[in-house]
Amino acid sequence: MLDDHGEEVLAARSLFIEGRLAKFFYASLYRMHQRAIHGTAKTALILLSDGLNSFIRPRMKLH
Repeated sequence: MLDDHGEEVLAARSLFIEGRLAKFFYASLYRMHQRAIHGTAKTALILLSDGLNSFIRPRMKLH
């Protein structure tokens, strides 16, 4: 798709993919930081705990 100036406009789907990619890279950078601060074993436990909490806890507050 082209805009009024002849430049290509990104479709919503590609922006969504870029958003997910950015989220993945941010999470990866955050985990590398945690590993540098806490070490590999504790970071693995934190990662496991975060995964379980996201599975158990509701997505939104209901109060």
